[in-house]
Amino acid sequence: MEFHEKLQELRKQRGITQEELAENLYVSRTTISKWESDAALPEIEKLIALSRLFGLSVGALLGVEEDAAPAAGENGELTEAQMKMVEEISR
Repeated sequence: MEFHEKLQELRKQRGITQEELAENLYVSRTTISKWESDAALPEIEKLIALSRLFGLSVGALLGVEEDAAPAAGENGELTEAQMKMVEEISR
């Protein structure tokens, strides 16, 4: 499943509107719409925020690893391996 599909599915499962998600992430509803229609991808900071919000790793959000992977290390921050993956994906 691609990122835009995954994001829309997760948002709907949580019962939140595009507007509510946008407010949570400090972006416009139009931005959420673009992400969900595959017209744009979020910046790294927003991917991390989405990861934390939905309890998935960035890799799982992007469809490059299994959903069951932990979203963060014990202290709630991304692990070193997860940060490397985010950096590689962003290039």
